[in-house]
Amino acid sequence: SSTAPATTMQRIKQVEEWATAGAWGGDAYYAMLSYATYPKGLYIIDLETGEMTQVADYMYREDVRAATEMSYDYMTGIMYFITVSDEDENNTALGTVDLTTGTQTFINRNMKQYIVGMAIDKDGVMYGINDAGWVVRIDKTTGVCSNRFNLELNPWRRQSMEFDRASGTLYWASCNSSKMGHLKKINVKKRTIEDV
Repeated sequence: SSTAPATTMQRIKQVEEWATAGAWGGDAYYAMLSYATYPKGLYIIDLETGEMTQVADYMYREDVRAATEMSYDYMTGIMYFITVSDEDENNTALGTVDLTTGTQTFINRNMKQYIVGMAIDKDGVMYGINDAGWVVRIDKTTGVCSNRFNLELNPWRRQSMEFDRASGTLYWASCNSSKMGHLKKINVKKRTIEDV
């Protein structure tokens, strides 16, 4: 295991592909990679060595999309992903990806808002942050979002977030409209946010 402190980033390996989204999926770290403008595939990445093992090849396939965020539901064993909606590029779509075959299945092809980050807590509840700075609860069966509270921040572009399953704390790798990145902690029950 890594000896780096939790708030320190450490480069494992540099690759030509872009990891557009990734999440721990029960027994391994999964990531969707892209090459240029094409989704390249679903991979398992060894976080110690950087070794990548392809699960599914997505190159030149019209039936797959590059994820912008992923999160694993430990209650059901399902990996969910967010991607840009084909119907409206100002909105996102919600789907699932089979971790054995890489098959993508869409739940909602247009969520009617742009979700910049998404994570699932230990109880299987899905949350997101939209581009207006609202923490939203996302219905996993329909992809419909309901506002919970506003962070009073302007998220810019894509973000990433994940729950610490032991503490219930939501960690958010945020980027604001000034293009400044910060690691934040969000308590969704108390509706609070603070810098790490």
